[in-house]
Amino acid sequence: MARALPHEQAMESIALEVQLQHLDREELLDFWEESQFLDQYLDASTFSCAPSLHYEQAIVLELQRRATLGRL
Repeated sequence: MARALPHEQAMESIALEVQLQHLDREELLDFWEESQFLDQYLDASTFSCAPSLHYEQAIVLELQRRATLGRL
């Protein structure tokens, strides 16, 4: 995801939603697929909900935004 963003901005300072806007559709779907494996590598007891759920919701919102704008 980092290669699609301007180099002068630190990744930590850019919101996930903004980062997702810079991905093309295939990259966005690949990121969604990879995020589904995230939970198995993290300790679920430290989170109130599965970390992948946050990514999935952000990706779905981005896909909805693109569909609304006719960019899918």
